[in-house]
Amino acid sequence: MEAENGDLLGIEVKSGTVYPDGEALARECREEIALETVNARVRTAVTHAYPDRTIRLTLIDCEPVPEAEPVALEHEALGWYTPDEMQTLDFCPADAELLPVLFEEC
Repeated sequence: MEAENGDLLGIEVKSGTVYPDGEALARECREEIALETVNARVRTAVTHAYPDRTIRLTLIDCEPVPEAEPVALEHEALGWYTPDEMQTLDFCPADAELLPVLFEEC
């Protein structure tokens, strides 16, 4: 899928398949934290240039389905953090660019 300016929208996986943003988020949440989500909506995106590549990260808001609880399937642990606590964690530069937006009012 392409935007008007020719940018690719969604997430491309190794198979070459491109998923729309909300569908990609839902798939990742199912695979990594066993969480079903609904009402996905793009909030913002950043493009970050690393020395060897440029990446685009999209921040997508969503809601868990009723009674859903995340489970660490591909991670050692999961946690809930306040905005102040998030500032003490190590993030790669591209992720860190999204932190100021993360806790803004939706």
